[in-house]
Amino acid sequence: MYEKRSYRDNLKSLDLINYEVIVEESDLMISSDLDVKDQVKSNILDIRKRIEHACENIKDFKTSLSPVEAISNDPIINHMLQVSKIANVGPMAAVAGTVSEYVVKHTLKNSTATQMIAENGGDVYMASNTDRKILIFAGNS
Repeated sequence: MYEKRSYRDNLKSLDLINYEVIVEESDLMISSDLDVKDQVKSNILDIRKRIEHACENIKDFKTSLSPVEAISNDPIINHMLQVSKIANVGPMAAVAGTVSEYVVKHTLKNSTATQMIAENGGDVYMASNTDRKILIFAGNS
């Protein structure tokens, strides 16, 4: 079920192009110096495929609430496995942040864009050549 992310109304950077890219459950708010929506979508599709493969082939990867002892040939999946150990959670707890990071790094590497911010479910990855202020929304806490 889709839920509007009203906090995104406060995320738009004035000096960057702002747009959403949605692929199934992946819903990213992107700010970048160039419109690279097609590359972002391609990278989301790629990482989703890799994560879905891990969910099918690594026991408990998709459902575990604690770290899973496994090694993958995929560096992205290994990253999720490693950070889940640090936080003592299941690997899927790292999915939003991993998708944000992967999308930014791979889009910048394979396009002429030089700055990008990706927000995915509150997890943010930023590559910027200028200082930026970050707003943290913590609800009623």
